[in-house]
Amino acid sequence: MMKIRRLTLENFRKFRSPVRVAGFGDGLNVICEPNEFGKSTLLEAMRAALFERYAAKTEQVRSFRPWGDETAPAVELCFDLEGTSWTIAKRFLQSPRAVLTGPDGQTYTSDHAEERLQQLLGFEWAGNRSADAETRGVLGMLWIEQGDALRLAPPGRIARETIQSVLAGEVGAVTGGRRAAAVSAAIEGGYREYRTPGTGQPTGRLLEVQRQHQTAQARVAEAAETLRRFSETLDRLQAARLDLVRVEREQNAPQYSEEITALRRDLEIARTAESRWREARAVLGEAAGRREAIEQRAAERTSVKAEQGEARRSLTTARNPVEASKEQFARAQAVEADLSTRLGDARKSMEAAQGEFSKARRVLAEAQEAVVFGRARGRLQRAEEIAARAGLLEAEVEGLHVSEKDLARLLTLETSEAQGCSTLSRWLD
Repeated sequence: MMKIRRLTLENFRKFRSPVRVAGFGDGLNVICEPNEFGKSTLLEAMRAALFERYAAKTEQVRSFRPWGDETAPAVELCFDLEGTSWTIAKRFLQSPRAVLTGPDGQTYTSDHAEERLQQLLGFEWAGNRSADAETRGVLGMLWIEQGDALRLAPPGRIARETIQSVLAGEVGAVTGGRRAAAVSAAIEGGYREYRTPGTGQPTGRLLEVQRQHQTAQARVAEAAETLRRFSETLDRLQAARLDLVRVEREQNAPQYSEEITALRRDLEIARTAESRWREARAVLGEAAGRREAIEQRAAERTSVKAEQGEARRSLTTARNPVEASKEQFARAQAVEADLSTRLGDARKSMEAAQGEFSKARRVLAEAQEAVVFGRARGRLQRAEEIAARAGLLEAEVEGLHVSEKDLARLLTLETSEAQGCSTLSRWLD
């Protein structure tokens, strides 16, 4: 007979911190707690310690983790079997391990622990799937989980074979001889109603029942999945309720009230600091914008200064020929004025000479005498000489006259000088 003595679990569904349940007696043991406390979780932990392999990674095993955590569920179960004490400890998913400790102090680990536990309890390895009634053997018939108390489930293959062997031994021992043969014949007759002789294929009522059983199994699997999700939801709800109770207790405690007040004060200080930080950040953004504008203006000013220097050099270069042209123009004007004066004097002399010439001609016309005529011819000769000199002076003046090309060049230079002065004045402003 197997008797459970102590259960310890950690990081198993809703129980994140280590939980130890001890004090189980030989008779009926009752755990009485409110709904969502975790009673079903304790039963699931016992089942996992006995029937789930430590290295399994099935959906059932992954459901042992607390909601939202990537921890390693661990469970330890102490039980008595046939008057000897055993302890099985398993850790799942992360660094999985299994340790079975016997009454003589001998320790089994890993797969050896699983094999020895199967031998002790009489169940089979479930392979890659989770343990079920088919693999738990006779012990599985006594393992009634929540929701299955009122449902009569057929025994699994291992349980059937065990019961059949026990019954066969008991019947043979009690009846023996012809009664045993009669019992065997009755059993054979009843067997034919459910299976074909020889092949053992299901037929008749058994076939129909199997079909119904398959349909029921599909519905059971669907219901089990729904129940599992509902159980997980209830576990999360219970954990949230426990957290809420703990938070409410902490809030109502005097020492926590002072801490909460201090935290709220710190929160206000932090909010004020955040507001100031945002204002400082805005001021910094404006300063950065102004700095960028100033740097841009400085760059433009540097460019303008460079252009100003270039313009000054161009103006200086342009002023040199202008100054030279002004001097040349002044000299030309002086020469022109002198020549104009000389031309005027020559014209006056020529006019005077022409007057004298006219007078001489009149005198020549009036006087017939040789002396008068000679004098007149002398005066005429002097007048012609004066006219010849005047012609030479006029030709010289025409030769020294400033050309239109030179005047246009002077005007262009004066215009360039005026534009350079205007640009320089605009840049200086």
